[in-house]
Amino acid sequence: MQFLLVLASSFLFSAVIVYTQVTDWAQAASDAGIALESNLKTDASTTIGIVRALQAILAAISSIILMNSFTYLYWGLMRRPQGLSYRSLMALAPATFNLGTLRIVFSSSSRFSSRAWALLSVLLTSLPWISGLVLFLRTSFVVIYDTAHSYEVTAGVGPFNSSYVHTFLGMLQNSSIGYDYRVLPYTYYAVVYSLVTNPMFSTVTEPIWCSQTNCRSFLFSGGVLMTTPWQPRGYPSYPLLKVPRVPTLQLDFQDGRVMTNFTEADCDNFGSEGVNIAVRLCLANRSKNPWSLDAGLFVCREGIQNGSCNAQSPAPNFTTTLSFFSRQATVISSRFNSSVVSVFDMTTAQPVQMSEGDLSAYKAALQWLLDFSAANIPAPSSIIEIFWTSQDQFELEPESYGYLREHFYSILAFPTWLFNANNFGNIELKSNEIVRSLPPQFYTRAYFVAPYVKFKFNQAMVILFAVLQGLVLLFAWSVLLWAVRIAHSIPTISSYPLFDIGFKAAVGIPATQPDIWLSGDKEVLEYTKDSTIFAKEE
Repeated sequence: MQFLLVLASSFLFSAVIVYTQVTDWAQAASDAGIALESNLKTDASTTIGIVRALQAILAAISSIILMNSFTYLYWGLMRRPQGLSYRSLMALAPATFNLGTLRIVFSSSSRFSSRAWALLSVLLTSLPWISGLVLFLRTSFVVIYDTAHSYEVTAGVGPFNSSYVHTFLGMLQNSSIGYDYRVLPYTYYAVVYSLVTNPMFSTVTEPIWCSQTNCRSFLFSGGVLMTTPWQPRGYPSYPLLKVPRVPTLQLDFQDGRVMTNFTEADCDNFGSEGVNIAVRLCLANRSKNPWSLDAGLFVCREGIQNGSCNAQSPAPNFTTTLSFFSRQATVISSRFNSSVVSVFDMTTAQPVQMSEGDLSAYKAALQWLLDFSAANIPAPSSIIEIFWTSQDQFELEPESYGYLREHFYSILAFPTWLFNANNFGNIELKSNEIVRSLPPQFYTRAYFVAPYVKFKFNQAMVILFAVLQGLVLLFAWSVLLWAVRIAHSIPTISSYPLFDIGFKAAVGIPATQPDIWLSGDKEVLEYTKDSTIFAKEE
């Protein structure tokens, strides 16, 4: 029976270890884009329930095999010529309460051997329960993805490429020969208003360059809309598109640090004579960081007069420092509304420098976007209209600046979004066909996936559980093998240890001890300090 119990305990121990690894195996398959087997799709609650049940049964059986092991141990020790001290017997006997075992450990009259056996008993009997507690420490929930289909794509958002700006603008203008105004397609005009807060392109993330409360950061990953070719149909039960390790662009905006000491060369006025709606946009690199750009937008309260902007306070003026960083990340997006659901596995951010030539092209892109008069757009329909018409509101409700500030951020982010290698500012890009001229980091695979929430065990805690529970099993197997060797020299051991001790062992208590009828723990320890127990001979 002991052999079967130890064997069952070993099996349960292995089952617990195996089942704690299911989430890691599922995660490995998810990362590799492999379809999950059915046994890897169990949800978090099922995993918790199964592991907890296995561990509870293991703890219960471990208690039984430890009790049996201690019984075999003290009977084997009693067969020695010198017998076993009674106090050591009480330290090992399962019938002894834990408090009594601890008293043996700390009793000044206990021999070293008795303390050692008592300490071993306390430690081993506590290990099954401690290991069960340890197993569930530092656990977490993770989302893994089952894969149904994959295909080659180009995806992601790269750094601003100044060489695309004039080529793209020239291509637009050449598409309408003889047109007297600047060509500004509505496709790009409309996207500006909420670019940084549009979940189809951008997600809010932790800042890199600044950490104050006046700093905000946005990660442009492109999502579904910036993958080529278009996603195929089918697999409706797999609602997400996973694109691993794609280029992403992170923009940090730090407000309140830039002063308004821009020069005339830094600024452009957007408006026209006789029209009240006008703003002044200034861009410069005043910091020592080549990856940062100082920007300011100032409302011209009285429009443009004699080529000048009246931007005196109070007016909703904005200044910020924009910093550029590139990195790679895995992007999860909805197949059906194109929103970015999750961005993870991000690499270390690398600063993207903005040279003088880049700054000049960056300004040209914003001039094309914001100069409504050059595009023959009525001033009330212009991008800058919201800044001018909100002046009185912002004087009364300064907290409303948040909405306008995000619009300002979107304007500043627009050139980097459009004029990167994987957007149509690159005129070589095709709408539904992979081109082979992009940098290699844009080529990857997209996967149709379905999410599963899994319960993840901490590997360090699993190892600690294995060590603690493994000690119990090692002790049980060792005592079992030893008991087999000496089985011929010990009596049949029943399920009633008090009976066995009373009738199958001889206890020698010194005759000088008084009546033990009313003895408590203290007196029992005192009486038995010099007592020895021997097994009876036939």
